[in-house]
Amino acid sequence: MQGCLVRLGIALMLVLALPASAAAYPLEGSTTESSVMHGGTLQLHVRSERPTYNVSIWRQSRTLEFVQQIGETIGQLPPIPDRAWEGCDWPVTNSIRVDPSWKPGAYVARLDATNVFIWIPFVVRARAPGRYGSILVQLSINTWQAYNRYGGKNLYGA
Repeated sequence: MQGCLVRLGIALMLVLALPASAAAYPLEGSTTESSVMHGGTLQLHVRSERPTYNVSIWRQSRTLEFVQQIGETIGQLPPIPDRAWEGCDWPVTNSIRVDPSWKPGAYVARLDATNVFIWIPFVVRARAPGRYGSILVQLSINTWQAYNRYGGKNLYGA
């Protein structure tokens, strides 16, 4: 599934469980920024056809590590603009403080609603790079964005 995100940040979302009777995209979302620093705020922009959804945060390492349960949020259904590939300008639906105890690295926000869930990837950056180790995590966000077909186009015009 493609995300609505040229101006909003991350362009990759995975819909992992859609029932046959569900609308094409019953739950969609993105982040304002693709990465956030310790002590910063992760902002989610979510469009949900479901009345409510839950948010949980997971760190990606050898396995998925549960970090935090955010809880239930009332779903909103902002419009999808005609030129969505340029950005949707959806309102912020969730603001999540990134606790300094979170390890730097790759994370996902898992959004769960009735019969559907998605993962929204983001990165947590350390205030002091190298303090936690010498491994660099590189995510291909620009590539994801270039091939993002949300709104009927991508950066290659296809």
